[in-house]
Amino acid sequence: MAPWLEEYIAALDARDAVEKASHEIYTAYARLADRTAALPSASPSTEEAPPANDSPIRPSGIRSPSYQAPASTASLAANLSDAQAARSSLQSQLSKLQASSATVVAQLDTLRSSHATLSAQHNTLQMRFRDRDSELRGKAKLLENLQDELATTEMELTVQTREMDKLKQENQALVDRWMKKMQGEAEEMNVALEGGERRRQRPKGGHDVGTGES
Repeated sequence: MAPWLEEYIAALDARDAVEKASHEIYTAYARLADRTAALPSASPSTEEAPPANDSPIRPSGIRSPSYQAPASTASLAANLSDAQAARSSLQSQLSKLQASSATVVAQLDTLRSSHATLSAQHNTLQMRFRDRDSELRGKAKLLENLQDELATTEMELTVQTREMDKLKQENQALVDRWMKKMQGEAEEMNVALEGGERRRQRPKGGHDVGTGES
């Protein structure tokens, strides 16, 4: 589990604990308020009336005994004092819990903000990853196309090279045949020229001499 998620869950648990404790304090405080409100109404009914004025006159030298409150009044006063002390204690605890609750709420707000920031960063990274993956796939496809084009070009170059070699061979054969033909014609022309030259060099009177002898 991610650290921020653990902190978030811990903060939620702390908030629940504070709210539960606050509820208990509120309940105790309400009971205390009801109890305190009931005390004044009970005091007059339980107090005894002061001595009447028509009590017998005591001698001047004798002191009258001091007036003592009934036990019920003293008990109510003690309960009121305890209730006020408990109220002060509960009020102090309530203030501490409210401060703790405010701290927990602030932590929750901070964690929510951190969670929102991390979520935004996560989404941004996912988008970048998808864009990067798409870019890499595009480059891979482009490289594959280039390799296919290169292979096709090499095949075409091989075919063209073979055709060029074939054309060179055919051209060379034509040149050889033409040269051979030209050489034969030249030889025939030379032979013809040599024969004509011999005929021109033959003596002109040789036929007449032979005719006279016969």
